[in-house]
Amino acid sequence: MKKYIFFILSVFVFTLTACGAEEETKTEGQGQDQAESDSALDEEAPQPERPEEEKAKEATDSIDTSMYEYASNVEVTDAIEINNHITLMIDMNDNLEQGLAFMHATNQTYDFIEQNNMVNVETIGINIRLKGIKIAMFTVHPGEIEKNETESMANIVLKSSEVEMVSPEVEEFIREFDLSIK
Repeated sequence: MKKYIFFILSVFVFTLTACGAEEETKTEGQGQDQAESDSALDEEAPQPERPEEEKAKEATDSIDTSMYEYASNVEVTDAIEINNHITLMIDMNDNLEQGLAFMHATNQTYDFIEQNNMVNVETIGINIRLKGIKIAMFTVHPGEIEKNETESMANIVLKSSEVEMVSPEVEEFIREFDLSIK
């Protein structure tokens, strides 16, 4: 019985020793690879800084959502390069009523569309949420906007939009304020 236990222990110890030697070999090989890659990185020339013009262009090309003053959060999905579309998920402040939240977001969408980098945008999907519930969803066609000094910005935006969904409270607000929807 002692021979049997001794045999099992010696096989176990031999197996552990063999595994440890194999790991050491791998670690030593990895260390050489790492040293070679480090020396290759050191030989590379540092990248020159980009010109100020490029940095300024990137700053103006970014999508600004600061005009949404009554929003607690605005998520932007930029698909301009793919299909000339932007989607906004606008979370309005929870202390607003649905109609007023809709009016603020729609008015501020007019300012959003006026940005310089909206030239190639064909459609803008607007989703307005209040307290986690979607209260309105519409698609604006910026090319169809007709500027008019006598009309509200919300009405100008809505006239160039396809309204896909509004809550009953927002629908009542739209009727009370004589806003135009398609």
